[in-house]
Amino acid sequence: MDPVPLIVDSRIGPAPEGVSLSASARCHAGVLSIQFELRAGGSFLRGLLPAPRDHEALHSEANAELALRQNGLWNETCFEAFVEKPGSTGYYEFNASVNGAWNLYEFDSYRSGMREVALGEETAPVFALRDLFQDRWILRWDIPVMLVAGVPKSARLGLTAVLKCGTDVSYWALRHPGERPDFHLREGFCHDPVRD
Repeated sequence: MDPVPLIVDSRIGPAPEGVSLSASARCHAGVLSIQFELRAGGSFLRGLLPAPRDHEALHSEANAELALRQNGLWNETCFEAFVEKPGSTGYYEFNASVNGAWNLYEFDSYRSGMREVALGEETAPVFALRDLFQDRWILRWDIPVMLVAGVPKSARLGLTAVLKCGTDVSYWALRHPGERPDFHLREGFCHDPVRD
């Protein structure tokens, strides 16, 4: 998966100094893999965590707190993927936090008909921190394709993020087509995932 850079919405404010963000997506073996790579200073990265956590806890698969389904993740640091439904005004929204919390929603049309996608434990997205260095995080989520119908065919994605460090908030996306940050706009769904 070759990552593509996300750009900050500079109308809200400049990118935090020394921070860069890229993302990629791939459909393979019935799974949609979404990966974000965030580069920044260590103090900035630690400030993104919604609650104090150490690096060992983030790596621990035994820590059940890291896989909670939660609402409102966009109010803190949140990585997101919007998946269109080809031939429809509907779409999916996947949200994930750096502490492993996540949620998956379905919409009938632009910001309308929002509801959680029902799923069992066997189909829950899988969270992984591939690397956690002082100045770089690589985060990946594997989402079963059955949860987001149409992805293997022709669906395009919007890959976005909200980075909140203290009182500073920045909005990142492949494209910012609206007059203000709005990741739900279909014009922002412009990424073709690798399919194999």
